[in-house]
Amino acid sequence: MEVKRSLTLAIADSDQEYLQSIGQFLRSSEEYKRYQVKFFSNEERLAAYLTSRTKTDVVLSSSDIHIDDELLEKNIRYHAVLSDQPDENTIFKYQPLPQMFRKLVNQYYARNRPIAGAMTGEGKTQVLTVASASGGTGKSTLAVLLASTMASQQYDVLYLSLEEFHLTKMFFQSDEDIDSSPVFYYAKAKPELLDESFENYVVTDDATGVHFFQLADQGSDIRELTAKDTEVFIDAILASEQFDFVIIDGDGSLQDRMVGAFKKSHYILQVLTNDIRSYEKTKQFLEEVQVLTEDPGIDRKIGFIINKFLGEDIDAFEPYGIDIQARFPYVPEWKLVTEAEQLYNSALFMDQVRELFKLMTTVRSNDKVASG
Repeated sequence: MEVKRSLTLAIADSDQEYLQSIGQFLRSSEEYKRYQVKFFSNEERLAAYLTSRTKTDVVLSSSDIHIDDELLEKNIRYHAVLSDQPDENTIFKYQPLPQMFRKLVNQYYARNRPIAGAMTGEGKTQVLTVASASGGTGKSTLAVLLASTMASQQYDVLYLSLEEFHLTKMFFQSDEDIDSSPVFYYAKAKPELLDESFENYVVTDDATGVHFFQLADQGSDIRELTAKDTEVFIDAILASEQFDFVIIDGDGSLQDRMVGAFKKSHYILQVLTNDIRSYEKTKQFLEEVQVLTEDPGIDRKIGFIINKFLGEDIDAFEPYGIDIQARFPYVPEWKLVTEAEQLYNSALFMDQVRELFKLMTTVRSNDKVASG
């Protein structure tokens, strides 16, 4: 099963024959697999479609189809205008269709970074938060496997669980007899000492090489972190420049510490399961994240993943406008997992994790080559 990344595309033109010709082209070509496409011949139906979704990736419309400014700002990631005449600022509607779609996709990605682009922020260390709006999605499993995969590629990776009741000890162990809990005390009470002290509380997993904090299973120190405490803590990690990646295993609720983590993240992986409740909770979760972080553009650094996927997308989920970027298979044996080694036994799942990691680091690697 390959990582699937399809763009949501709405094409609007009053010329229905033209729309039919595009539809015939897409259905008969490989291009069809790249898009979730809808066609509209009037602006009312287009507006109704756009308002029913969180975001549509690309809207391609002729000049006679009016789109409200508010929809352009809030509901569309990229809007292109169809033109009867060749123009570098528009999409010429009578050019060969393969060429037209290449231009359209290139323009979209020039303005909206894919996963890899979102992981190339300034500085050495990149912060990736794995989150979920509901329990039972396998969020922690994905975070652990992603951290381990990165470490296996010779990256320095720090795993940090912000769950109050976490399973760090199940996944990572170290012979180093260190209690890492004081780092949170410094973040809350003596942030000026954090930069020079937190390195003393980082330990390394003997099996994978992933760095982590050894904490008590029930983390009252974690529970009491404010958004500001969390930001201070992550800033200290970034300032150390010791790590290539920080993988934050997020709490399932929107506690203050998660708001701080979202603000400091270069990228957020939102994990769902393939059922309507997960989609509905995710939609509500994201609306609240925008409010609490005071960042209406935070959706630009969020990617969506379905875990425990059984092989079939459901049409009823389409109105939610959630663009799924990867689908990870259901592994029933993991219900009985008691140690990290058992997670690596699913070759299919691990292949998906490696593909996701490759996608996230492609641009980052290219940047290193270019700068070297």
